[in-house]
Amino acid sequence: MSEPLLFTYAAACGFVVAALLATGYQLLANRPARFEMVRDVPEASLFGAIWRVVLIVWAAPYIITRNAVRGRLIERRPLGWLFASFFIATVWSVCAGVVVLSFAVVMT
Repeated sequence: MSEPLLFTYAAACGFVVAALLATGYQLLANRPARFEMVRDVPEASLFGAIWRVVLIVWAAPYIITRNAVRGRLIERRPLGWLFASFFIATVWSVCAGVVVLSFAVVMT
């Protein structure tokens, strides 16, 4: 498999995992996942705080992309800001995708 194709496949796998986690959270919590979730519940347990951090780390590409599109459409942020956000989300998706694909290879 060529490197660009593998890069694209890893990015797609990472973004799919991020979207599934963020959408699953939104379905269960009735609110979208966001980066400020750790400060939301001060009386939360340590396990709950760790779970929210893990969710944020894995769902970050989706959260970044959603915020970038909303920022462009609603707040009229510059186009360069949108592309920079997409670049960050893509790199993060590739990293997450490599981990997911490595896990899938080990499990088979």
